[in-house]
Formats: sequence, structure tokens, C-alpha cells
Amino acid sequence: MSTARQLLVAALAAATLAITAAPASPAGPDLSGYSWKAIYGTGELPLSNGNIFAIKSVGDDLYLGGDFTDFAGINAADRLVRWSSAAQAWQAIGSVGEGDGAITAGSVKAIEVSGSTIYIGGDFTVTDYLGSPRVNLAWYTLPDPTFTGYWDYAWRGFDGITTTDAIGNGSVNTIFADERDGALYVGGQFSNGFENPNADHLMVGTYFSCTTVVSTCSAPPPHVSVCGGVSITCSVPAPTSWVSASDNGSGGPALTSFVSSIVAHPDGGVLVSGNFGGAGGVTGANSVAHLAGPFASPAWIAQSGVPSVTMYPTDALDTALYVAGWEGAYQRTTGTTWSEICASTLHVPGATWTGIAAASSTLVFVGGSLGLFACNPTTGGATQVLDAGPVYSLAMHNGDLIATGGIGVGGLGDAGNYVARYSADLPPTNRDADRSTNITLLLIALAALTGLAGVQIRRAA
Repeated sequence: MSTARQLLVAALAAATLAITAAPASPAGPDLSGYSWKAIYGTGELPLSNGNIFAIKSVGDDLYLGGDFTDFAGINAADRLVRWSSAAQAWQAIGSVGEGDGAITAGSVKAIEVSGSTIYIGGDFTVTDYLGSPRVNLAWYTLPDPTFTGYWDYAWRGFDGITTTDAIGNGSVNTIFADERDGALYVGGQFSNGFENPNADHLMVGTYFSCTTVVSTCSAPPPHVSVCGGVSITCSVPAPTSWVSASDNGSGGPALTSFVSSIVAHPDGGVLVSGNFGGAGGVTGANSVAHLAGPFASPAWIAQSGVPSVTMYPTDALDTALYVAGWEGAYQRTTGTTWSEICASTLHVPGATWTGIAAASSTLVFVGGSLGLFACNPTTGGATQVLDAGPVYSLAMHNGDLIATGGIGVGGLGDAGNYVARYSADLPPTNRDADRSTNITLLLIALAALTGLAGVQIRRAA
């Protein structure tokens, strides 16, 4: 072989080795098919004039809560609004005469819908059906969000023993209706909820309802959903009785500090996140704990693998559980064991993650003070999606990621004020771009070396 050919072969081998042997970063999620789009019904103009803290997806409808007023130009859409897929329009929920909104101050931080009942929590004031102000926790019947002709379809509060507001000395951060056992969980930063000295930061309401109860079923609802061909629909109407989530083992409150989020646990009961330590007096039940149920024994179950720092959002997808908070995000691996996900990207000193939404087992969105990232828990790789300001909350809705944050979410200008969606038609991912760059460099090297050696490369016939 000629010296020129030997040099060419050696150079090609070295170039190939340099390209293929470089240490590869963990593969991030495949984001092809995603791009930022304005929220439904937006056009080019902003719909919100204030922050959005709560997102709730219910079938094809979407609920938003925050401190905004007159959302989409609707006078009554103050601090709470619903996107009706059937009407293809934003709608206010309840009013207080003259078309103005019933929620008159503060902000909505939590939304839950069960059957025809909507629950909201936060640090707001709402005018009830008697014209009285109620604070922080309220409910409404939802036969028709535009129908306000009868007092039945108006906001109501919850009363303590002395008919004062059930949660009058703090904020409600999260509400979860567990239709499996008919419980309504209310968590936040409050004390003496429903005037119960042990109800600090968490209360559980019980009142179970099913539209059809068939006596011939082998088990009662909600353990069966169909009996004899008849569908059984269960919901959690406004509770008539409330209990604290056990105590600390010594007769005091079960929780020492606030609750951030509550989500269904696949083993029954709920997963609770927040800033507490030793929930229910259980060692290790810090920041994230499994509440098996208000009447279960033991009620609280500690989790391992999550540090004892403040945790904020939770999410569930099938049997998978996720949580995020101070300086990291975590996934339940099995039983009570958790592990950190995408640590090389998300474990950042001082970072606070306030939103998490799982689209699939290999695509989990995490947002917070550093923007928005897409994480692949399987590979540990993450891709930055948005770095323009903080993200407050995330939720999946019919394949779209709904993200809320500051002005101009998603880089959409006015159309992205405070809320946007991340969905179809994204350009090639960084991984694809890196691959294309490597191929281009290899072809350039081939051309240069081929010309240098005077060798002609022909395409095979």
C-alpha cells in the first residue's frame, strides 16, 4: 500500500475514533413533535393579566386558578376560569350579580373537580349564596357554568363547629378528591382546620356518593365500576364530616409544617409532600410520606431516598409517582423507595422546582426557578425547554403540557402571558443536531484527506 494510502487510512481511523469514542451524555427525551403554542382561544392577545398557580385537567376541559381578573375579557372570570372544549370558549364559574366575579380578593391555588362539584382553595375571599364573604376554601355545583338563576348554583363555604370559616387562619395549597374511598383531602399552611386542634396543615372530609348502587355486586362501589352491565359512577360531594389525619402519637397534630401537594397513591390512600417532619410521629416520614388513610393503622408510612428538604409538586402516571422540590426531582422505584432523576441537570444548588408533569415513563417535565426541563428518568438525560423566567405550575392536558409562569411563557410575547402550552411540531432535538454535526465533520475530513492523498472515491455501481 502506498504511503499516501496508508496516511489516508490512518487519518480516517483517527477521525472516526475521535468522533465515536467521545464520551456521550445521557440521552435526553425525544422532543421532536413539540413546540410552544398559545393557550386555547388566545390568538395574538394575552388572556391573563395576572399569575396562574393552579391547573386542573378534567376530561376535555381545563381549569385555571390564580390572581388574575377578567380572564379573556370575561368580567366574571376573576381568579378562576374554565376552558370548555364543547363550547370552544373560556367560561366563568359563578358570578355575584352584574356579571362580576364571585371571587373578590386574593388568589386561587388549588382546584379539584369530582362529579358535578368543584372545589377551590387558596387565600381568597368568595361571596357565597347568601351574599356573605367566605375565605380560603369553597365549593360550587357545576350543572352549567353560565347558569346563575337559582341559589343552588352558587358558591358555598365550609363551616367549623361555630359556623366560622373552616380554614380561616391560613392558605389552602392543594385539594384532592379520592373517588376510590370517598375522601376529600385539603392541605396547606393552616392550623386548627375546622376548629380541630389536631388539624394543622391537613384535613380529610368524608362523604361518599355513587350514582348507582347495585345490591347484586360482589363488592360495593368504588371497588367495582360496572355491575350487570350498569356503569357505577362515584364522586365526592361536599363532605359533611371532617377528621384530622391521625395525630403525632402523643395527642398532638400529625404534621409540623405545611402541605404542598397531594396525589393518589397506587397502593391506596395518598402521597403527601411538603415541609413537614415525622408525619404522624413516624420516624423518616419527612417532606414526602404515604398517608394510607385517615382511619388506617398505621396511617403514615415513611419513604426513603428523598432528602428531608421542602418538596412541592407531585404527580402520578399509572403506578409511577413523582415529586420535586428543593434542588431536585424524584421518582418512586418500588414500595417506599425513591431515587433522584436527571440529577446531573436538575440537582442544582439553590434551585426550587415547583412543577412536575409526567407525559410518559421516559418524558417527565420539571419546572421551577431555573425554567423548564424535559427529563428522561430511564437514561438520566435532560434537555432544557425553556429558560425565560420561572415556571409556577405544570400539568398534562390531552397530550399538551400546560405551563404557567411569568409574562411571555414559551417566548410567545403577549400571547404567552402567564400561561402557554407545549405541543406538536418541534424542530430536530439537540441530539439530532449533534448527530448531523458529527456526520458533517466526518464528510469534511474525508474530503480534505482524500484531496490531500490524491485518492478518488467512487460510488459503487
